[in-house]
Amino acid sequence: MNRRRTLSMILLVLGLVSSALGCALPASTTPVPDAASIELTVQAVLAAQGTTLPPADVPPTDAALTAPPPTLEPSLTPTFTPTFTPTPTQTPVPLPCDAAQFVTDVTIADDSGVFTGAEFTKTWRLRNSGTCTWTSGYQLVFDHGDRMSAPDAVMVTSGTVPPGSTVDVSVVLKAPGTAGTYQGYFKLRNPSGVLFGIGADGNTAFWVKIKAEVFQFLMITPMILIPIAPIVSSSGTGMDLLKGGCFDLDNGVAISCGNGGADFEYEYEIFTQDHIDPRNSATFGSHFNAEPTYSQCRDSSYGSGTFDPAQNRWYCTLTTDGNYGWIKVRDTGMMSLEFDWTTW
Repeated sequence: MNRRRTLSMILLVLGLVSSALGCALPASTTPVPDAASIELTVQAVLAAQGTTLPPADVPPTDAALTAPPPTLEPSLTPTFTPTFTPTPTQTPVPLPCDAAQFVTDVTIADDSGVFTGAEFTKTWRLRNSGTCTWTSGYQLVFDHGDRMSAPDAVMVTSGTVPPGSTVDVSVVLKAPGTAGTYQGYFKLRNPSGVLFGIGADGNTAFWVKIKAEVFQFLMITPMILIPIAPIVSSSGTGMDLLKGGCFDLDNGVAISCGNGGADFEYEYEIFTQDHIDPRNSATFGSHFNAEPTYSQCRDSSYGSGTFDPAQNRWYCTLTTDGNYGWIKVRDTGMMSLEFDWTTW
């Protein structure tokens, strides 16, 4: 390809030389350049291009004519190597001596309703997030906001609260007399009188927030009491109680006289005749010639003394279980007492 370009340049130069000579000579003269002049001109052009003309008797080879142009090597871009920058070491921030962390509201969550003028107890659960142990010299104090009758200071603990431990701190407050939302802020105070609180800076106050509400009276229609018949818990007829036997009027059974449920004992002596002896806390009251009502027995006068029963009479009773009732004596004899009973 270079040889072809060189030959083209030679032909171009020859053409230019011929044109120049043609212009310089008279029109009637036809210039004929000699071979020596042409060769010198070609050699000068080739020398300026750094190319030599091959000998005239050596024709260019096919390889020379078809040789590919030289390949230019690409310029390599240098690779950038990053410089390693070491990570700076962070110095830990030391914990303060006195600091607190809010854990939860034990009582009275925010916006809780409290009746106006009513006392209530607010309790916070706090964690000792400092490095100093809290003692009985640490106090809860009101900081700002709505005071709600808060005392000047309340002891945080009667014992100790080591770092990392929690404690429930309480204060008795009183809701204002006017309905509305109220919020009071509190802090802690160490034995040296220095205030501290919660948060990252250990100086933020914690609070109590309530909604004071007016008590609403509910008008209720007066209840009308309708009397109803009392419920009979025990009753029976024609019961025979043997001499020396005891009876439980609440359950309607004959039982041992040593049992605490016995209401009376039937006794018969030859000289003293028969008698009824109340047992434990049972008593007997007024007697009637007809069956008494619940109200009559309830309003009777009672005594704990022994008495002689009369046939076909009703005697009001007040049992050991505190129930009213009556017994009707049907018959008495040396061996047994026959009676009816009802207990309400």
